Amino acid sequence: MDYLSLNGYIVLRNNSGFIFLESKNGKRAIKMGKAGASDIIACSPEGKFVAIECKVNSKLTEKQKQFLDDVASRGGIALVVKSLDDLITFIKQTKN
Repeated sequence: MDYLSLNGYIVLRNNSGFIFLESKNGKRAIKMGKAGASDIIACSPEGKFVAIECKVNSKLTEKQKQFLDDVASRGGIALVVKSLDDLITFIKQTKN
């Protein structure tokens, strides 16, 4: 996220899933985000919507694939990165 910001992107971390809170009536689940939405949502310096899914040892879920496909089909940038090097390579390619 810092690397994107340093390169002029507006960046936010997108958390999805559930958070469980204690209340006087027991635990309460609150849904966060949209299932399948990418880990990082950004706006490029040129104004393009960017969705970045970060993966190390796992595979994309069907909902994650669908989200990235939806972004790409609308002209946005949809990425899957496994390391900072993947992101650096992408940024360098967009600058050329």
